[in-house]
Amino acid sequence: MTCRLMQRACATGVALALACAHAHAATPAKPAMPDVATDPAGAWQWQFDHGDYAQMWPGYDVLAKVGYTDVAVDADGCKANADALQQAIDKAPVSLALRRAAMLCAEAVGDDAAAERALVPLAALSKFALSGGADSPMGPPIRVLRHNDVYALVATMGLEYRYEYYQALHMQRTFPFFVAAWDPEKKVERHLRFDWVDSMMRTIRDPETRYPHYRTQLANAGVDANAKGNITAAVDYVAWRDSRMLPDPAARVERLRQGTVAGGVVSPHVWLIACAQNPALEKCGDGFVDAVLPMAERKFALPMTLLAYAYNEGVGLPRDAAAGKRLLDAADQRWERKGASVYYAVVWREAHPNTAYPADLRARIDSAASGGNESAKLLQVFDRITRDPKAPFSAAEVALLSTKAQNGTGFGLSLLSAGAKEQGAQDKALDYARRAAQAGSPDAQADVAWQLIYGADRTQRDDAEGEAMLVRAAHGASNWAGRQLATRAMVREDYAQAWNWLRDPGMNDDTDALMMIAALFIEEKKGVEGRKADGVNLLRELGAGGVAAANRTLALRLIEGNGLPKDVKEARRLLTIDADKGDHESQTQLGYQLLHGGFGAVDEAEGTKWMQRAIADRDAAGADGLAYWLFFTKATPEARKRALEIWRASMDFDAVGDGLANNYAWALCTIDDPTLRDGKTGLAATAKIDNPTIGEIDTIAACHAAAGDFAAAKAKQQEVIDLFAADLAAADKLRGGKPRDKDAQKQIDDQLATFRERLALYASGKDYRASKQ
Repeated sequence: MTCRLMQRACATGVALALACAHAHAATPAKPAMPDVATDPAGAWQWQFDHGDYAQMWPGYDVLAKVGYTDVAVDADGCKANADALQQAIDKAPVSLALRRAAMLCAEAVGDDAAAERALVPLAALSKFALSGGADSPMGPPIRVLRHNDVYALVATMGLEYRYEYYQALHMQRTFPFFVAAWDPEKKVERHLRFDWVDSMMRTIRDPETRYPHYRTQLANAGVDANAKGNITAAVDYVAWRDSRMLPDPAARVERLRQGTVAGGVVSPHVWLIACAQNPALEKCGDGFVDAVLPMAERKFALPMTLLAYAYNEGVGLPRDAAAGKRLLDAADQRWERKGASVYYAVVWREAHPNTAYPADLRARIDSAASGGNESAKLLQVFDRITRDPKAPFSAAEVALLSTKAQNGTGFGLSLLSAGAKEQGAQDKALDYARRAAQAGSPDAQADVAWQLIYGADRTQRDDAEGEAMLVRAAHGASNWAGRQLATRAMVREDYAQAWNWLRDPGMNDDTDALMMIAALFIEEKKGVEGRKADGVNLLRELGAGGVAAANRTLALRLIEGNGLPKDVKEARRLLTIDADKGDHESQTQLGYQLLHGGFGAVDEAEGTKWMQRAIADRDAAGADGLAYWLFFTKATPEARKRALEIWRASMDFDAVGDGLANNYAWALCTIDDPTLRDGKTGLAATAKIDNPTIGEIDTIAACHAAAGDFAAAKAKQQEVIDLFAADLAAADKLRGGKPRDKDAQKQIDDQLATFRERLALYASGKDYRASKQ
């Protein structure tokens, strides 16, 4: 829906990196590359540090010239292109395809000694590729430079290629895809997990690679080009991706049907889930069996598993548990370590979220786990959490989730961190988060970055290290990290950089990022690739897609004339759309504008009506909005009493919100009316505030004073001043010492003066009275 707004006018296709590459400056001579045969890890690092994708990419053309087919070459082609093949290897020494071509060429021309020499580095690279626990979806993917290297490894392992599929809808540092290959000795399918995008990113010498959107564009360009070439896995992925953009469930199923008929294995998986999520959709499963059956009849384990699920759940045919069991048993025999049962369990959980596995499926998972299936062991943990969510992790679970196999991207350690946080063990949670971040978990990296930049213990803050961790998280597709980096860039008034950090979250349909992008477009910030009309269109597109916040944002700009011509009639229409649908924030905002004259004359009756609709559903923001208007704007004695009643009644709402508690406390503690003033009740209300901001600590200080505890008031007010100064210093550092404009500096000076005046009051044993009007 929104991705088209995020794309740059740059060449597409698998050679995107070359088309977008900047000119190269002269570079110093490269250091000697480590011996691939004895140090394949060092060779890969050399490739990252000194390889150049613009030079490596054309080298793969030699494979066609030598007639390379993974298992054979043309001897004459090998003789004619021997130098070109060696030059390609020199530029891409870790390429499995080029190394295998060299070995096959030596065999084809009868040079046994050369074949032996070529086999040694090929074997070393292959062994290194398989050393990271690649059979576990939570382990690291097998690193390759290009797709050719995938099939070279499969052939070198003596496996027979069957089919392949993509694992994730969006780029997450890597873009893994699975290859299902038949092991003729063990008579099972192995599902090997590969990634080429991260390797490409680390060898492209273009400053734009500092931003994660470059990764996503590389992945999308590669898949789209392959889909145009009718490569099955890419056609399958594009059908899956396209289906997500269609609002109508029937249309989504039809798009998934197309991917399934093309021979895909992810489209039928998602198709099954779509039918489970839309039980009222007529004929949802029609054609499913016919589309999946050809691959299942070829004894491909994953399609057999999906067909077993269709039999068991009655998708596209009557339920037949006996047939489903037979088919799943047969698939288990063909999928290494009973992977079919594990995959079946994944599909079942997606269709039955937050539900414990039935006994027969749990038995299958247990059997697979006892046979060494790492994914099954993880499913056991998830199932236990579903059945007993409050229980702490057992020693066995901690040991499992700490293993390398479960932490290719830090997933297991992140789960332990979340568990420790749930148990209130904050230090242990942070330790696990740091370990998970080191292992590559973007969520943990974002968590650690937050602690380093905003953590309550200011002595442990490290802004520079926090920003570096944000960058790592953003490249792992943490939308929050991308937005944080954009916000920091905006503080520096570097809007081009802000736009670049927002692009990847925007391409991942992150609503908050898209809203920020719309603002940059509307304000036509320098360096941003979008104009005012683009921003308005983006907000309207989001609003039409059901994002009420987009309609509210556009409405406020139209009311205030902020970057756009005023149009209060259209603003009211936009707010009413979602208010009528029951969106509480829209109801509250609509009521606020009516009460404050945003559309013209104040309409107290209509404004109050909309606020009360939100309050009736126990919405704290609606209660706070109406009470705030009554207390501080209407401000009659009767209105203030009514405001306090509303605040008091809403304090037991499910989600009180810091804003409501703060405003209620401020009103009670600072009003200059002895009949309404109540410092103790106000102080009690502040207990509802978690991690108070500077403004909220200011309220807490005022309430201590109103309650007669001037020592505590003085201490809290000094804390306000100290934190305010510290935040100013941090902001100045982030801005690089750039001076603020006069208006901004005056606001800061006035605010600091106000804080100091209140400190002087508390030091002299006096409280603060604000509401004299």
